Amino acid sequence: MPKKKVVVIGAGIVGSCCALRLAKDGYSVTLIDKSMPGHGCSFGNAGGISSSSIIPMAIPGIWKKIPEWLFDREGPLSVRWKHIPKAFPWLFKWLLESRESHAKYAAHTLSELNKDVLNQYKAILGEEEYNRLIKTTGHLHVFKEKPVSKGDFFVKSLRDDIGVHYEELYGEDIRNFEPSLSDDIRYALYIGNASYTVNPHLLVNAVVKKFEEIGGIFVQDDVKEVIASEAGARVVSRVNTHDADFLVVCAGALSKTLMRKDLDKVMLENERGYHLTLMNPSFMPNLPIVSGDHKFFSTPMNNGLRLAGTVEFSGLSSLPNWSRADTLLSNAKSIFPSLSASGSEAWVGDRPSFPSSIPLIDVSPTYKNVFYAFGHGHYGMSGAPGTANIIADMVSGNSQKVDITPFSYAMHC
Repeated sequence: MPKKKVVVIGAGIVGSCCALRLAKDGYSVTLIDKSMPGHGCSFGNAGGISSSSIIPMAIPGIWKKIPEWLFDREGPLSVRWKHIPKAFPWLFKWLLESRESHAKYAAHTLSELNKDVLNQYKAILGEEEYNRLIKTTGHLHVFKEKPVSKGDFFVKSLRDDIGVHYEELYGEDIRNFEPSLSDDIRYALYIGNASYTVNPHLLVNAVVKKFEEIGGIFVQDDVKEVIASEAGARVVSRVNTHDADFLVVCAGALSKTLMRKDLDKVMLENERGYHLTLMNPSFMPNLPIVSGDHKFFSTPMNNGLRLAGTVEFSGLSSLPNWSRADTLLSNAKSIFPSLSASGSEAWVGDRPSFPSSIPLIDVSPTYKNVFYAFGHGHYGMSGAPGTANIIADMVSGNSQKVDITPFSYAMHC
C-alpha cells in the first residue's frame, strides 16, 4: 500500500520539526519553502531554548508602560503610526490578554507545549549534533534595580507556580558570575535549566538533514496557491504542482496571506524583530544575558555575539527601520561597557504572533485534511518539537497527550 502524502509549507524550525516527525511516522513528506531551510524568522532569533520559556507578552500592568515605550526611540516596543489602524484590533486584544487570568492561562499552556524540549531535541538530533548545537548554560536576566512593578511580581508568581527554578543575585555576585557586566547592574535572575543554540540556522538545517536521511524531500520553490478539498490538497508553486493527502501550513507570518479565505478571522500580526551580530567581539559572555530593562538578548553564538530583540509593528511590506538595530548596540553598551567588535551584520524578520502568545495548532475549520501550526512569536525554538508531536497526532487521528483546546482555531479569532 503506497504511503500517504503530506506537504508541509515552511522550512523554519516549526515546519522542519513537523516534517521530520511525520516522515518518522511513515508518511511520504515534501517540505516546501521559497528559501533554503532556516532562512526565515528562525534564522534571526536570539537562540533561546527552554522549558522555562513560559511568560506571555501580555502581563498585568503592561498597559502602563506602553506610552513610555511608544515615545522612546530606543524603547522595546514601536508601532509605525500609519500601521496603527490595521494593528489596533490586535493591540486591543493584546491588552485584554494582559488580564491576570488570561496571562496565567497562557503561561500554563506554554509550559505544557515547551516541557521536556531538551530531551526532544536530543531525540531529534542525536547526541553528537545536540552537543554541537545546543548548550545548557542557563540564562541570566539582568536589571539596574530589582524590578518591583505589578507585572514583575506577577511574572515571579508565574515562575513559582509552574516550578521554574531560579536564583537571585545581587551586586558583586553578579559580576563574579559574568565579569563583563556593568557595575550599574545591581540585580539579576539566573535560570539554570535554560539553554540556547549556538546557531539557529544550523539547528534548522540539522533537523532538515535528519528529515532527508529518512526519505523526506525538501523543495525550494515559492508557493503561489493552495487548492484544498475533501479529497486532498494541491499546492501550486512557481515551478511545480504538488498533490497531497494532507497539508500542514507552517509559514509563520505569511500563513494568513497564503490561506486568506480560511484564516481571515484569525488575529495574526507580524511582530518585527531585529538582530545585530557582532563579529570578533572584545569578549563573549559565558551565557545568554537578557536585559530586563531594555528587553533584548545577548547570545554568544558560533559566528559572533548576537544582540536580538525589540518589537516593531509595521506591516509585512514596510521597509526596515535599521535604527532599531543600532539601538540594540547602544543598549548593549549600557550593560557591557567594554564592548567592541571588528564588524557587524544586521538582520530583520517578522515573528508570527498572537495577542495571547499561544500559537495556533489545529485542523482547518473548512477542510479536515489541512492543518495549521504557526504563531509561536518569541518561543518557536522552544515550542517546535511539542508542536510537531501535536500535528503528527492530528494527522494520524491519534489521541493527544496534551490539552489542545488553547491552540484551537476558535481561540485565535
